[in-house]
Amino acid sequence: MEYTELFNINADANLIEALSVASDLSDGISQLCSRLAYAINDGEIAYLSEVRTLGFIGDVVSALTRSAERGLKAAYEAEDAQ
Repeated sequence: MEYTELFNINADANLIEALSVASDLSDGISQLCSRLAYAINDGEIAYLSEVRTLGFIGDVVSALTRSAERGLKAAYEAEDAQ
């Protein structure tokens, strides 16, 4: 299922806040990966929904960071044009 078109980042959004949320989500990805690694190594069950969650969170992080990148690029270009 492709869900990347569900994200809409407003042009006037706070880029610092977006990057902060992306950083927090990235930490969550790392924690989930560690938990899954320990569970699998211990012979426990890993669920597909956990793996799909990692992909989804990764897409959210990507959307936030790409949006911030575009916003910063536009700001620098506008500053250079002055």
